[in-house]
Amino acid sequence: MATTSDARTIKTADTAFTIIELVGKRNGITLTEISNQLPQSKSTVHHYLTTLHQRGYLIRQDDQYFLSLRFLHHGMKARNRRELSNSLNPTLKDLAEDTGEIAWVAVAERGKSYILELESGEKAVHTGEHIGLRQDLHCHAAGKCILAHMLDEQVDEILSEHGLSRHTDRTITDRDDLKAELRTIREEGVAYMHGETIKGLNSVGAPIISQETVLGAISVAGPAKRVSEEKLRDTLADQVLAAANAIELEVTYA
Repeated sequence: MATTSDARTIKTADTAFTIIELVGKRNGITLTEISNQLPQSKSTVHHYLTTLHQRGYLIRQDDQYFLSLRFLHHGMKARNRRELSNSLNPTLKDLAEDTGEIAWVAVAERGKSYILELESGEKAVHTGEHIGLRQDLHCHAAGKCILAHMLDEQVDEILSEHGLSRHTDRTITDRDDLKAELRTIREEGVAYMHGETIKGLNSVGAPIISQETVLGAISVAGPAKRVSEEKLRDTLADQVLAAANAIELEVTYA
């Protein structure tokens, strides 16, 4: 439900989007399961589901509801308006092939990161990453790169709104500790993640900057036993930096 204090919301629209989000979290959900999580009556929730189904935003199979591919249409339009969207391949694909790991480019919107594009090398281990994945910025390498190149007041706004959620016992949850790491990232040009989002997963990221504006960040990730801290610093960091530089040139001079 809406929680913002600086804008009025329409309750019916808020309920509709809450239902969409509930459906999106599950691979199939029933009317009863949805209504159990909402204050509205089961019959009212059914009216919402019927409307969303008729408008083509939900599909129904037996007694379960799923998001429809109509969201893909809107999502692709949102993705393609990004300045980076036409400047990633073959750089991202080459990075994944050269490292053998999973590589992606993330961008920020409204204080969260979204995977804009993703490629997998032959040894890549998938832990739920996919195009469109929405994540906190503070707990992965690409997100920390983006935060590091934002204005201090922008970072403070994001942290005040979204907080510092703990994902593992290695996640940074102290604001001062995070800001200290962001300073190091600006100095070194890369960010590292050691099991902060998922235990046993390490990554390195580099910002993509054009005309002094951070457009996003590129990252490579892999299992800690294969992608050690030494490998991140001695090998993968340079590869990620080179890929970021190639994309920056493409964006700036295309």
